[in-house]
Amino acid sequence: MNSAQVVAQTEQHINAEEQILDLKAQLKKAQGAIKAVRTRQQAMRQVVKAAAVVAFGNDSPEYEKLGFTSPNQRKTTTTAEKAEAADKSLATREARGTKGARQKAVSTAPCPPTPAPATAPAEKPATPPVVK
Repeated sequence: MNSAQVVAQTEQHINAEEQILDLKAQLKKAQGAIKAVRTRQQAMRQVVKAAAVVAFGNDSPEYEKLGFTSPNQRKTTTTAEKAEAADKSLATREARGTKGARQKAVSTAPCPPTPAPATAPAEKPATPPVVK
């Protein structure tokens, strides 16, 4: 590689960096301009939402057609979803080795001493009667 090629590549790199800086400046300017538009749009959306609540009620289908969700709706879980969640919970506890307080107490409690085997008392041999 000769010196002319090195100079050409360096100038090309400098030009590319300058273009990036120009584009960053344009982006920053555009972001500043859109901030005011977003603020106005958010305020207008709140006004439309309030008007839709007054006109239709917040749980009507027309209100939902406008793209708003009812604040009073709760997701109901089915029994299948509850069973799946319970299975996943048990699987997670098993995988992590998580135990409750009672299971821990059983696994860490000292073992009780084993009793000695019961043996019958040894019989004394019969002593002969003492004669006087």
